[in-house]
Amino acid sequence: MRGVEDAWRELRRRLADHLVEMGPCETLVVSAQVAVTEGGPGPYVMACRGSDGGWRLEAASNAYLDAAHHLDADAEETLRSLGWSPPTYLPGQEAGTGSSLWHLDLSVEDLERGAWLLVRTLRDVHGVVHPAFLDSSALDLDGLRARKPLPPRPRSDQARRAAVDALPVVRPDDAEHLARLVRETVAALGEEAEDDEDGDLLWTCGEASVAYVHVDEERPAVHLFSVLVVDGTLPDGGLAALDLVSGRLPWLAVRLSGDRLVVHHELCAMPFVPQHLVAWLARLAVEIDDVAVEAAVLMGGRRFLEDEPAEAPASSQAEVELDEQLAVVAELMVDGPVQPRVVAAVFGHDRGALVRRLVGLRQGRLAVLTDDLDGLLDALRAGLRWIVDEPDRAADARRRARRRVAPRPTVQSLLIGDEPDLFESDAG
Repeated sequence: MRGVEDAWRELRRRLADHLVEMGPCETLVVSAQVAVTEGGPGPYVMACRGSDGGWRLEAASNAYLDAAHHLDADAEETLRSLGWSPPTYLPGQEAGTGSSLWHLDLSVEDLERGAWLLVRTLRDVHGVVHPAFLDSSALDLDGLRARKPLPPRPRSDQARRAAVDALPVVRPDDAEHLARLVRETVAALGEEAEDDEDGDLLWTCGEASVAYVHVDEERPAVHLFSVLVVDGTLPDGGLAALDLVSGRLPWLAVRLSGDRLVVHHELCAMPFVPQHLVAWLARLAVEIDDVAVEAAVLMGGRRFLEDEPAEAPASSQAEVELDEQLAVVAELMVDGPVQPRVVAAVFGHDRGALVRRLVGLRQGRLAVLTDDLDGLLDALRAGLRWIVDEPDRAADARRRARRRVAPRPTVQSLLIGDEPDLFESDAG
């Protein structure tokens, strides 16, 4: 399947192209692939072209959705924040000017916003993990279609916990048995884990990271590992990234492998406890992608699923954002090299702010008046390393301070030190 972010961008482009070609009163429906439902359909969104050229967008409400796919309070709040209006009446009631679905009216000028909104709703509200798991009788989904539907995806954490807790704790007979137990656990979460060519499960973590779930062939163990960074070009940055990840994710083993940064954890599976695997997968999904962003900047590389950087298109000053803190560092560089601690101070020792500037410069989204962009990037990376190393420097300073403390005097030192010899006579 296509890369996740690339596939969503492609879907948004196809939606925009389709919307503009729709005739009056023509309707487009895009639905999520789900297993067989009992009380209603799975998640879907709709677009209908009005006689004035605008669009009425609608998204499934709980009045229609199958119980397994009902929207919880957080999902409905996300819909409101995206601009959707809630249903104004229930099915069977007298229709008003609103809708029994979540709805929004857009003008002809809002074409791109409409395509964006449909994508965000499917992805962020209904939890569709990839456009491959969508169906539509009207929209071209070639190249994005999945081979099989997603299993039911419980909306609430409570439903997920109940499904996992229902699984038994088992002593696996062999590696094949253990592999089946791992897959049953993932299925209980309502997730679709893709296989790689070696038969390992791939677990998506954030925007551009993935974890591999590998069953040991020789002993009862499950290996969880992830390639955080690829194509690293800065050897010194690799050591800084190693320190960063070790400090932020102390529960994972970290190593450098050429131009890659890899993390690993071995989970004992004798017996196999489903809750243990679920807990580790949850931590990986939440934590490793954010750390990978910073590690990639330090190493001059990219995250595992991140597209290779392309040449930034020439942009006018009006198309990019001028950043004040970057401008300060660039001006200081006119007089010569800027110390890493100075760069760190310019950004208020805010690691996240510095990372965002580095990424923005590399992607061409930020403008800075300098003829030495590479030098500026090097200075920012050095400042980032300074911030990352601050805890170690503080610990070293404390150790040095303890060594400088004068030793506590002993009775012997008081007697024999610089004091006169008690046996020496004053008589002269």
